[in-house]
Amino acid sequence: MTAGKKRLEMKMLEAAIFYLEKMNFSVIPVGQNKKALVKWVDYQTRKPTKDEINEWWTKWPEANIGIVTGEVSGVDVVDCDSLNGKNTLNEFLPDTFTTPVSKTPKGWHFFFKTRPGLSNGVRIIRDCDLRTTGGYVIAPPSKNGSGVGYEWLPDLKIKDVAFSDMPDMLFDILQQGSSCQGELSSEHIYNTNILKGGVVGGGTVRDDILACNKAVTKSNNCNISFEKGGRDNTLFHLANHLVKSEMPLINIEQYLVFFGRHCNPPFPESEIKLKIKSALDRVKKRSFSVMDDLRELISVTSGNISVTDLYQAVTSVTRSEKAAVRMAVKRFVNEKLLEKTGNRAGEYRIVDRTCSPEDWKNSNIENIKLWLPFELDTMIEIPAGSIILFAGAQDAGKSAIMMNIAKENMEKWNTHYFSSELSAASFKNRLSKFDNMQVEDWNINFYSRGSNFADVIKCGKNDLNIIDYLEIHDQFYKVSGYLDDIYKKMDGKGVTVVAIQKDPYKEFGRGGSFIEEKPVLSISLDRGGIAKINKFKGEWWGENPRGKQYKFKIINGSRLKMVHHWHEPAPK
Repeated sequence: MTAGKKRLEMKMLEAAIFYLEKMNFSVIPVGQNKKALVKWVDYQTRKPTKDEINEWWTKWPEANIGIVTGEVSGVDVVDCDSLNGKNTLNEFLPDTFTTPVSKTPKGWHFFFKTRPGLSNGVRIIRDCDLRTTGGYVIAPPSKNGSGVGYEWLPDLKIKDVAFSDMPDMLFDILQQGSSCQGELSSEHIYNTNILKGGVVGGGTVRDDILACNKAVTKSNNCNISFEKGGRDNTLFHLANHLVKSEMPLINIEQYLVFFGRHCNPPFPESEIKLKIKSALDRVKKRSFSVMDDLRELISVTSGNISVTDLYQAVTSVTRSEKAAVRMAVKRFVNEKLLEKTGNRAGEYRIVDRTCSPEDWKNSNIENIKLWLPFELDTMIEIPAGSIILFAGAQDAGKSAIMMNIAKENMEKWNTHYFSSELSAASFKNRLSKFDNMQVEDWNINFYSRGSNFADVIKCGKNDLNIIDYLEIHDQFYKVSGYLDDIYKKMDGKGVTVVAIQKDPYKEFGRGGSFIEEKPVLSISLDRGGIAKINKFKGEWWGENPRGKQYKFKIINGSRLKMVHHWHEPAPK
């Protein structure tokens, strides 16, 4: 067992015991498929012992940590599966609201003090699920099957921030929306009625589902309160929506005053402006967040960029977000970070003000000897410290190419293979398909990992890192920054080959043309066995090879066979 793997196993065990002893949670072991590894119905009413936890993590040392929610642990959790879901949940939370929050591979977990009256439910509000008694959630430092981890947000760690009560308006919506629909649809939930063959009401299970769906739809459409105890949240929620729609301020005040007068008892008009100010402040905070994201984008890219590119980078969809992008551009121009190109409207050049002297006399001009597919290694020279990029559509052969690079270089290079998709068993199965090769013949190190590769790549003179693949699902503009981090970490030594996803028949991988900045060689792969050179920094047959194509086949999922050598594609 490697030292790193041993540390990971100890980390999981220590975290499980921390949650039991320090947080008073009911803890269970969970597989990377999110399914409990033990029969966990008993742990909905009692907590495990420390001996049980030691026994579980001795048997399954890499098991993830499940926290059983509801009364037994004293917490209810809202699981936001997307940024839209998080934004929707935040509409029901005051600006100063704090409670522990963890980042999941796809979203966020918000932890609240448990409160009687809630039931497990799915998509009760936009892209948000509820986990309470009879449910569980995965907790940090667990990782999913791709190696992407769960972690506490820096300012909202569970050991530093107390659990908060759920705001009344959010509670009311979750209570009515989850009353009978959620417990029918998730492996995170234990449903006693269904397991016993029972039903929710007096008819069939199908009848109950249909009735519940109607009730949920009705409750979500009508669930507002103008009574004392609920009117405050209702008016704040209304102010948020009116501000986001960019309604004139005077009209917003008229609406809120009107609704405030019809509350029971009437809401003080003197406090109406405070509601509006709070909503306006929230919009300003989002604008600052957009500006920070864009500042990070232009700090790791170069060349020209358009306002349309920036809209897409922050996935802006609302008028207020687009206005925030335009405001950011104006500020960046004033700060001399951007300047207009004069070529077309909305196009800017990223000003590069970093210019430090290089130690050119001691620089390494030695080219490395590295086998590359498609006979590339016989035609080009690769300097030490290079990144080589393969951007491939789904099922275009990325993994087969990465494995061939590992196979052909493993005798001369210390080869490190990082996979975001394959388990150790799946990787072994793929290698067994190679002709005239036994599994024992493979002299490579395998790692299951999906992110933060700059933290773990090996940077010695003879180290070959293969990343299959750099996985990212949103904020694609950050890919260029990740590649820059890898390039800096290598510091002129070794080589790293990176695979990344690409939409079919798009020219570039996820991250667009920005990802071409650091790689010395960039190849796109499309279905049908088409490889195309997007970029090469060097000489090739005395001319720039950009755009040349190579046709190939993959035999038995492993062997690469040429169909048509490098050539200029026929005009369309």
